[in-house]
Amino acid sequence: MDDSPYYRLLGRLYAWTFWMRYRRFLGFSVRTWLILLSLGLIFFVAGQGWSLIITLLLIALALLLQAAFWASARAGYNKFVPDDSISLPSNEVLEPIPANQKVTVRATGVFSLTGREDFVLLRRPTEYWHVPLGEHILMVEQLPGSYLYQFFNGQTLQTVQNGWFIFGRQPRRALAVTFLVTFGPDYNDPSLLYFVGSGEGAALPKPRTIYLSFDNEADHRAVWHTLTHAARQARA
Repeated sequence: MDDSPYYRLLGRLYAWTFWMRYRRFLGFSVRTWLILLSLGLIFFVAGQGWSLIITLLLIALALLLQAAFWASARAGYNKFVPDDSISLPSNEVLEPIPANQKVTVRATGVFSLTGREDFVLLRRPTEYWHVPLGEHILMVEQLPGSYLYQFFNGQTLQTVQNGWFIFGRQPRRALAVTFLVTFGPDYNDPSLLYFVGSGEGAALPKPRTIYLSFDNEADHRAVWHTLTHAARQARA
């Protein structure tokens, strides 16, 4: 990726607003304290009879701050920029990771348990591996001793796209992995285990995209080869 000032600025904005949103002080997020401070400053300046121009400037800055928080949250505090120049030739010999061998990655997206889901951003440690029967597994340590998961296989895997993950000071090389979700709270209905018939009422699989970034090029290429190999086998 070109050293784009726009993406560097956008990445810093996402990182700053994310930190403000999730870092807490005296029971409130830093974002809340900053908004309250800006509103208090506006009322103070207006009450002191300062110049109308100063009051309007403070109001404009407060609105700009709110807009930055809103836009960052709506974007999920990150952006993925596809890079079509990075691709695997169809005749390239793939070198997938051996079954049950784990690779540590950084994961972003919604991860699940049977009873809950949560969004994680560049969460590490995240372990990726696949098993001989074809299932691919991502295990995120959300909190010490608390894990979230994603499961998919060659049939549910939809696309694997190379690109750049925008968050922080510099874009990161990343993979965008889109698959059909069949695990999580929407699919945790014990009554369906005993249902006999057409299966009406069961939640349908839905697409989900997660992003994987890596600390070194070797791990990036190994996971890329493994997912591409699984997709080609499923469609052969």
